[in-house]
Amino acid sequence: MDQQIKDLEKITKDLFSHLGFQVDFQIKKEAELVTIHLNSDEPGVLIGYHGQALNALQQMITLMAFKKFGQWVRILVDVEDYREKRKEVLERMAQSAAQKVKLSGQNEAFPPMSSFERR
Repeated sequence: MDQQIKDLEKITKDLFSHLGFQVDFQIKKEAELVTIHLNSDEPGVLIGYHGQALNALQQMITLMAFKKFGQWVRILVDVEDYREKRKEVLERMAQSAAQKVKLSGQNEAFPPMSSFERR
């Protein structure tokens, strides 16, 4: 296991210890992306409304990693596959909106989304 992964494990463990959460996690590195998969008894608290808490956790871990390594590391934090499930919901919304636009010719508005969700 490379040193960067070991350091990220320590960062993640320390953060959740300070926050008072008991979490299990796995870290995977694929090319330039590091994914941290979290499992907890309280996934809803870690995810928050539409993933806001999850995005905040991801940002904190990314900033802590930057401070440790002196360079930006692309980190994705996920709780119990929330991001994949949310992606599926957004894809269904987009397909539904496309059908409505096709049938009615009217513009269709989406609810506010984070920059991550808009991609």
